[in-house]
Amino acid sequence: MVALSLKHGEFKFAEGKNWNLPPEVLSEVQHVLHKHFDWDTSGWNPRFTRIESPKQTDGHSCGILALSLIESFCSGEPVHYLAKDIVSHRIKWLTRCVSLHQEVLSEGHRQRTKMGLANDAYMKVLSHASIY
Repeated sequence: MVALSLKHGEFKFAEGKNWNLPPEVLSEVQHVLHKHFDWDTSGWNPRFTRIESPKQTDGHSCGILALSLIESFCSGEPVHYLAKDIVSHRIKWLTRCVSLHQEVLSEGHRQRTKMGLANDAYMKVLSHASIY
């Protein structure tokens, strides 16, 4: 996970295998910030600061660990991730994604009903499209 501290002018990263980022990542992040956001990072710390991370003990739970790190970084709460509990972490994140998807679909249905657009064909297309 790569994060930016706008307040402190720092590039941060975390990952669970104790690897280092490739050296070109910093210049690529700086390029994107400058080109697409017109953000000047010339006064920032010119190195990545490592954020402490739980260890990833397998080769396939990096996505769950990244989600947990992002949530922790944004909320300021501790990282909720234990490798031994990876199945429950997966279920938690899938449940949250499905719940959010249902809320979005439900809100969209309410809005379309207000506009007189709710019908079976429209919902069938929306449901099919939202799978991908």
